[in-house]
Amino acid sequence: VTVRVSDDPHYSREGNNLVLRAPVTLEEAVNGGVLEVPVPGGKTVKLRLTPGSVGRKLRAKGRGFTTKSGTGDLLVIPEVHLPQNLSDEAKEAFEKFIALAPQENPREDLLKKVR
Repeated sequence: VTVRVSDDPHYSREGNNLVLRAPVTLEEAVNGGVLEVPVPGGKTVKLRLTPGSVGRKLRAKGRGFTTKSGTGDLLVIPEVHLPQNLSDEAKEAFEKFIALAPQENPREDLLKKVR
């Protein structure tokens, strides 16, 4: 007997772990907050996002696949959802923010390591 499981548009699998990429607002990415994310079966789980930790996996223990070898976890990867259609006033405020808090190149270490 061959069993095939079709891909899910929201979840992927890493061993017994279930992986979910969850959109977060720019405010949540900067300030942190509590993320409420869905788990299969219609329930939700709340995870704490610490300030500046976007891209790091958050773990909901025991919310993955259950097999003979154990139960996996739900791994949530926060991804920043940037606002679209900013007003002129919001664009101006953002430019002021950039002037007050210049951004370093986040790929600088990557560029050094790959060369």
